[in-house]
Amino acid sequence: MKQTIFLIVNSQTGECRLRKTPSAGPMEYVFQVDLEIPDNPVPVVTITIPVPAAPAVVTEIKEIPFGVPWAISEGIVKVISLNENGTVVLDYTDEGLARLYKEAGGEERELELWDLRQYASKRWGVPLIYIEADRWEKLKAPGEGEQGE
Repeated sequence: MKQTIFLIVNSQTGECRLRKTPSAGPMEYVFQVDLEIPDNPVPVVTITIPVPAAPAVVTEIKEIPFGVPWAISEGIVKVISLNENGTVVLDYTDEGLARLYKEAGGEERELELWDLRQYASKRWGVPLIYIEADRWEKLKAPGEGEQGE
């Protein structure tokens, strides 16, 4: 017999419950458990699941640039951490950075890093996100090779 259940763990108290649906609160972890029960079941099976420490608790969200939720849902940016002030730190995914470069016209003309930042801000509503020099050079490299031929 096969069955899927969800183990819901409260990250503050450690309280656990089993459910048939993955509905959980904001301070709870959800683990999907796919069970395959043999015809002659073993009396006891022990499973150890390491549960990470609870993430920072967000109690209030203010001043989210309008494009950030969309950019996260499109896989353009990802949340990498919270800084000491509780501000979310964003970074471009590799696919998101490539999409930004393409949509901003990087394949047709030479762009500066500032052009990408302006495009992301004006077109997508994404705030200024730092792009490392090596990622920028790697992004520009394929276009430069084509121009040299």
